[in-house]
Amino acid sequence: TAAESARAAAAEDALQKQVAAAAAALERSVAAEKALREMREAATLRAELMNKELQEARRQLAATETLLAKRMAVVASLPRRARGGRKNKRAGAKVPGLGMAGPGAATETGMQDTTEEEELPGVGHSNTNRYFLLPDALFDFVKALAKREASLQSVPGYLGISLQQVGPQDFEVQTLWESSQAFEAWSLDRRAQQQAGEMPPGVFQYLPKKGEGVPDGYTPFKSET
Repeated sequence: TAAESARAAAAEDALQKQVAAAAAALERSVAAEKALREMREAATLRAELMNKELQEARRQLAATETLLAKRMAVVASLPRRARGGRKNKRAGAKVPGLGMAGPGAATETGMQDTTEEEELPGVGHSNTNRYFLLPDALFDFVKALAKREASLQSVPGYLGISLQQVGPQDFEVQTLWESSQAFEAWSLDRRAQQQAGEMPPGVFQYLPKKGEGVPDGYTPFKSET
């Protein structure tokens, strides 16, 4: 009858809707499973990348420490004048520790504790910059410093550089020059400054104390307090 036909059509329509809903649910389930699988794969790739970056950071840090130590060893090997003569305060007679020294090896002034001051006649000027690093900025800071060291190799009058950790997040960088004129010539050369590069985000500098030198031109300042 007509009524039975209508009920049959309605039942068939309801069944088709159920089948369509089930198919849509299955499709969503497959998509969710695919998304979950992709997330797991991405997480695995990120972990592998972070591990490689960590290994590379350690390698570059070790290489930079070796490079800085060699440069400072060259400076330390220069002939020394007789003791008791007039000291050149601008020369920075105290030579900081080679490479990167830990906070335990530094005095309150941030320099290595030496019982005698030795003069290096070839060093006529030193410039000291003190930096504060955010916890995740050390790797990029060392890379930037290595780039700066490489750019200085051919600069007339440049003698060497030292890096020393003087606090949990504080680092001191000292560059040594044959004369203040050599340093000023480099510091006034805009192209040379650009080749030296800027410090990365997360690195801040303290205002140099009297006699320390001139600040890094492109690094934001941090208060001592």
